[in-house]
Amino acid sequence: MRKRKTRIIVPQINLRKLYHTYLHLTDQKAGGKIKISNRTLRSYTKFISMLFKNFKPRVTSYEEFVEILKRRLFETLDLDQVLGDIHNKGLPFNEIIFQRYLSTKYEISKTSAKALLSLLTKLNVVTYYPRFVYIKSRKDILYYYILSKGIVSFGELKRKFNWVDVKNLVIGLIIEGLVEVERFDVPLDVLRKYGDRIPPSAINKKSKFLSEYIDRRSGEKFYEVVLTSRDKIRVKL
Repeated sequence: MRKRKTRIIVPQINLRKLYHTYLHLTDQKAGGKIKISNRTLRSYTKFISMLFKNFKPRVTSYEEFVEILKRRLFETLDLDQVLGDIHNKGLPFNEIIFQRYLSTKYEISKTSAKALLSLLTKLNVVTYYPRFVYIKSRKDILYYYILSKGIVSFGELKRKFNWVDVKNLVIGLIIEGLVEVERFDVPLDVLRKYGDRIPPSAINKKSKFLSEYIDRRSGEKFYEVVLTSRDKIRVKL
């Protein structure tokens, strides 16, 4: 029986307010009152309980709390491996890619992944810097745009670039194993061999991603790949 993944919920964090919530939970006096709504207090309490379980060490300062928080995040969520894998593969660090990596071990939403990424930035665990990319072709432009976003719709790509060959470029990226389309069921070996001109003999089953057409010159029947504006294209990890 497959082990159920641990569910991770991360609210949007204000570190000072989280610190005061922690002091409240450990019966320590705060150095000044900070207004926290009941809803925020509940979400912060659950987050602290997830990280610290039944043992909540006493802290003597905000700075000490931040260091303990950082340590518990890494110990609880195995962030060293997750962040290391993303860094070593040279992937952009956005919530989409972060969530996909975390989802191999935990049940976590994109909203929580985004909140966790924001928290790690505030804790100076991650940072951003401009990156120079050498573009040699339109396909490169398309790939790095998808890479920077993590996931985009085909409709967004068509609106953004307005090229007649956007679909063919996406097919090329699929063939190279750089991107994937959600629920795309056309075999890669068929795409590699025939491209967007697939004979009926190469098709074993119907697919919403294939459309039949007749070649005007030969009168022969072929299949071409069809992508709708709603289809999601994401970088392949």
